[in-house]
Amino acid sequence: IRMRSDAPFGAFLSGGIDSSAVVGTMMKHSAQKIRTFSVGFEEEDYSELKYCKIAADTFQTQHFDMQVTAQGFFDHWGEAISRRGAPVSEASDIPMLMLSHAAQSDVKMVLTGEGADEFFAGYPKHRAELYSSAYQKLVPAGVHNNIILPLVNMLPYGMRRVKVLAKAMGQRNSADRFRIWFGGLGKDERDQLLGHAALKNSQNDFPFSIKTGSNLRQAQFFDQTSWLPDNSLERADRMMMAGSIEGRMPFMDTALAHVAARMPDHFLIRQGRSKAVLRSAMKGVVPDSILNRPKNGFRVPINEWFRDGYRGIVRDLLTSDASKIRTFLDKSFIDQLVDEHVGGRVNHERILWSLCNLEQFIRVYKPDLDPDTRFSQL
Repeated sequence: IRMRSDAPFGAFLSGGIDSSAVVGTMMKHSAQKIRTFSVGFEEEDYSELKYCKIAADTFQTQHFDMQVTAQGFFDHWGEAISRRGAPVSEASDIPMLMLSHAAQSDVKMVLTGEGADEFFAGYPKHRAELYSSAYQKLVPAGVHNNIILPLVNMLPYGMRRVKVLAKAMGQRNSADRFRIWFGGLGKDERDQLLGHAALKNSQNDFPFSIKTGSNLRQAQFFDQTSWLPDNSLERADRMMMAGSIEGRMPFMDTALAHVAARMPDHFLIRQGRSKAVLRSAMKGVVPDSILNRPKNGFRVPINEWFRDGYRGIVRDLLTSDASKIRTFLDKSFIDQLVDEHVGGRVNHERILWSLCNLEQFIRVYKPDLDPDTRFSQL
């Protein structure tokens, strides 16, 4: 259905299961070669172009890939904020914008893999949520907070995901735990950044607080009602449209969503592997080297760029006298976050990226607001 088009079309192809499943299925319904487009980075640890090539070769597509440099990324940052009409919460917006610009001369519509992770439990946090209750029963809060968490926090800079995992698994309140999965900040850190306890009302916890089935289903409920529409789908819509490309998402299908919603947890995660039912369905379609690889996700080397060649941007936006957000956020905590990241002690890429985008947004759109009213109007 989503291949119906009067104009040339193709697909955005990553090195993962979702887009490979889309392209593999498209191939069955097309008499012509499928056009595919991929984006990667100069930093090899972050680029999945080699897996994109495996998929493209397997499906014999007419393939195009582009490599994003740090300079190219930052050159398009301002455009991404303008096109999004808001601070860019995820750095992956910018490579998608750049790829859309590159693809629009060849096609006018692309199919993508958005929705598969949310419906079929593809994120690492989904696997963790299956075991969160058991962990908290076995490990007392005092042991976790006073022994396990300090030990984990001593791990090297590069083990950010393990640190987020430990922070989240020890959080007894599910709403606060989901916030950590989403943004990496716990309640105490959020209050420290604000300089006071955050305002609280009964609606702030939704959709984190919804009680629907297992912990896994609660996490999926948040993903499907907030993360997916407010981030992934909005990113795809705004960044692709900015590049004059229409995006269509075959996984975003109501009938498919109904089927996934009725599946038991072990259909989604089996033997510690995510998206079990999708992997099974794509056996023999998607190459085993892609089907069996762990989820890596589309990662942008923000942590390295902010720590090395582009640390000056971070310091100008967050620690200089020109910084606007320092008028309503805790200056010393911001300085601590920047110093720890730049010094290679703690990876704060997510919160620093969010703060830098808020600062950029304010400088462009709210330059003359009175400091006493600026925060309340954002």
